[in-house]
Amino acid sequence: MNLVRIAIVDDHPIFLNGLQLVISQTPHFQVVIQAGNGLELLEALANTSVMPDVVLLDIAMPKMDGLECSAILKEKYPDLKIIILTMNDQQSYIKHLIEIGVDSYLLKETVGAEIEKAIQVVLEGECYFDTQVQQILSKELSKKQTTPKHNIFLGKRELEVLGLLNKNKNKHEIAEELSISVLTVETHRKNLFKKFDVHSTTQLLFKAVRFDLIEME
Repeated sequence: MNLVRIAIVDDHPIFLNGLQLVISQTPHFQVVIQAGNGLELLEALANTSVMPDVVLLDIAMPKMDGLECSAILKEKYPDLKIIILTMNDQQSYIKHLIEIGVDSYLLKETVGAEIEKAIQVVLEGECYFDTQVQQILSKELSKKQTTPKHNIFLGKRELEVLGLLNKNKNKHEIAEELSISVLTVETHRKNLFKKFDVHSTTQLLFKAVRFDLIEME
């Protein structure tokens, strides 16, 4: 199994050290950067010869918080996977960070096996949210909203892929169900991202629900 390089960013040294210990228990995970805030992370990334694949990022930090840092990371390092790891369960923060394009949002109480699973999922190109965050997102999606106008046209296969993404199917499951290749699924998903002007599956589903193209599962 390939080595996964991880950066962890948190302003609480005890939690930071504990998180490193948890990560080190997975043989193919390696912490390559530790930082106390977003600014320290950006400085470390600018000077490292070993780029991380994933960053575990807190929200509330001095000098530069996770909100500002996430936006900068998405612009400067678009291939870097961002997992928000925080105690903050406010719907406004979750929604904002999803709009920025983070790949995962976990509450700190889920530390352990959930982190390993989240890392594996985001490296597959999928988004991952723990159960509590999923419930918060479901409430947001279920709100009655005025359907905005749009000029998006989707082909039959794109609609099928969109519907299966809405059922939380991954690309391998979609490929099997539609009897197409994983590469073809990826192509349809990228086309959907482009048509909806989004950067993640969660953003895609948010917009598709608002446009009344799908109903929340």
